[in-house]
Amino acid sequence: MSLNSIKELLLKQIEHIAQSARYDMVYEQNDSDQLLVQIIKRDDNGGIIGTPLSLDIVIDEDRGNGEVVFYHSKGEFKRQEFDVYKEGSLLDILVHISQRLNIN
Repeated sequence: MSLNSIKELLLKQIEHIAQSARYDMVYEQNDSDQLLVQIIKRDDNGGIIGTPLSLDIVIDEDRGNGEVVFYHSKGEFKRQEFDVYKEGSLLDILVHISQRLNIN
């Protein structure tokens, strides 16, 4: 899969992080450039037993920036902006996701 957009890059990396931590990832995109991503825990039969992390991601592909809003079971707990032209910006988001999943 060639990555042609920020959205594709983020989705691929978040899915990799989720799978490494033994979670599944599902996402939905609305008509704008907004994504809802959910990291879910499944039981042995494939049923959902929890959603330890949800993300609302708004991306401006033309400008190369956006915002991620993090949610857990009690609601929103963090907002983080990113800019692909700012070194470490996307990496900071991916590290935060990895850290959150490793404490659950």
